[in-house]
Amino acid sequence: MDMKIVVLGAGAVGLTIAAKLSRVADVHAVARKRHADAVRERGLLMTGIWGEGAYRFSCSEDLPDAWLDADYYIITAKSTDTEAVCRQFAGAIRGREVVSLQNGIGNEEIIGRFTDRVIGGMIITGFEWRGDASVHVSVEAAPMKLGRFPSGMDDAVGRLADLIGEAGIRVEATGGIRSDLWSKTLYNCALNPLGAVTNVLRGAHRSARLGNRHRDRQGGIPGGGS
Repeated sequence: MDMKIVVLGAGAVGLTIAAKLSRVADVHAVARKRHADAVRERGLLMTGIWGEGAYRFSCSEDLPDAWLDADYYIITAKSTDTEAVCRQFAGAIRGREVVSLQNGIGNEEIIGRFTDRVIGGMIITGFEWRGDASVHVSVEAAPMKLGRFPSGMDDAVGRLADLIGEAGIRVEATGGIRSDLWSKTLYNCALNPLGAVTNVLRGAHRSARLGNRHRDRQGGIPGGGS
């Protein structure tokens, strides 16, 4: 039986991850109405370095009862919305494996008030909206990292990492996810002011180094729950 994965607060990051995972698992994404409608109508349209195509999967503004027994709940909402998302879906996530793939520090601690099974995640990948439920994946600075929060490794982390890898996303399981989360924060602290001073979007700085990358405007690097 396929794993059941629910993505909560799915914006550009969450919908794209849901799309990739839909090839190897049963997936439902909770997203804004305009994106959910578009996914149901013609699928999530993806372009860029993660591949191109239309991906169909279950998507709505709410969480149907059929998805209350998911193996993993992945939160990709903006950090300012973490507590609201946890409160909204408290009944579903209580005692379940809940993964944070978000920007900022402190999301995992908030999630930990609702479940004792928290997996921290770090993703430094650029996701750019190209329309409703249409995302361009522009740049990937490092593999995704997953680890038991605040530290450690276990079978649940390993199974999720294997599944994400099977979906075609570069990923590494780690026993020190807290360090990876702080590393990403420092990365953002260094790069965000550079973009502000030069008035150049983040992906363009990477383009200057790599020669053939496209710009990044929104998503796993800057944030993505909208």
